[in-house]
Amino acid sequence: MSLAQIAPVLWTVGLGAVAAAVGWLIRAVLGNGRRIAAMEAEVRSLHVRDEIVAVHRRVDDVATTAASVEGQLRQLNQTMGIVHAHLLDGGG
Repeated sequence: MSLAQIAPVLWTVGLGAVAAAVGWLIRAVLGNGRRIAAMEAEVRSLHVRDEIVAVHRRVDDVATTAASVEGQLRQLNQTMGIVHAHLLDGGG
């Protein structure tokens, strides 16, 4: 076979290989686009999670403060009961 006979075949095979490579590249880019979109959605949800964690911390702080106030009010109620009982018994 001469080069003149082989050249069209090589050209066709070369174009097929180029077309296959371009097809693969397009599929890879589209696949990356989907993965990037999924990662961006995950990042957005991470920000939401961070905000939820911050709100949870604040709610915990409020609950701790409320428990402290409840304890102080109970103690105040007991003290007032003692003072009241003392005054009723004629102390003063």
